[in-house]
Amino acid sequence: IKAIESYKKAEEFEEAIILLLELAEKYTEKIEILSAYSNAWTICDSLQNWEISEKLRNDFILKFPHSNEAYKLKLQLADFYENEPFHKKNTAAQMYLDIYNSADSLDIGEDKRENIFLQAIKIYQDIKYFDKEVELILLFQKLHPNDPNIDDLLNRIAIIYADKNDIEMMICFADSFPKHSATNEILNQVATHFNEQKDINAMLNFEKKYAKHPAGIELLKSVISI
Repeated sequence: IKAIESYKKAEEFEEAIILLLELAEKYTEKIEILSAYSNAWTICDSLQNWEISEKLRNDFILKFPHSNEAYKLKLQLADFYENEPFHKKNTAAQMYLDIYNSADSLDIGEDKRENIFLQAIKIYQDIKYFDKEVELILLFQKLHPNDPNIDDLLNRIAIIYADKNDIEMMICFADSFPKHSATNEILNQVATHFNEQKDINAMLNFEKKYAKHPAGIELLKSVISI
């Protein structure tokens, strides 16, 4: 230990890291091994040697793959990719999904597995990768239909489709989630589009399919007046 501190004071960091890793190999208790590794990667962090820093974290994860410490390190590495120092958000999103998929074999403590998945969705929203965001929201809805975030997530899909004025997908949303609060506005926008286009066949089909919706009634009136 004194030799390690001496190397650190002399700024001979590579030698200090080598000694720490040698200690880690001699230790048998997880807490001691973690201490040695964390001291080593902390040195790398201070030097901004992120490649070695990441490798050391992954080496510890490999030694204790199912531990809570490994889980926390996986999250930390995902955050490294999402933010500083790597700034590779697509990679980070996939890392969160990988953690989610392996959560059954990890000690995640009191964390909710669903929140790991939601972090990946948030990343795709932040980088405006809307197709992937929608894909993951729909998958999340199937996997966790009773999650309290579902309503807001589905509203995100409605907003995305509405902003793109994607008529086909807006109708698909309305048919898939007829009771969702956004469906009424979605159908109004679809009806307005058909009305503006004077697409009589589309207007009649809409009225037939959504006869009880106010927009359907208005479209029928518009058809009659054409």
